[in-house]
Amino acid sequence: HRDTLSALGLRYQHSVVQDDNPAIRGMIFQVSHLVEVEEVEE
Repeated sequence: HRDTLSALGLRYQHSVVQDDNPAIRGMIFQVSHLVEVEEVEE
């Protein structure tokens, strides 16, 4: 899961904004037990 977190640009206590697409959603699903996800309007 470390590689997935790195691919998402996440590090300990950091936040990132990602595009909403199937690839990103799949990566988030893989690490959903490690991260908190919320949708934002841009």
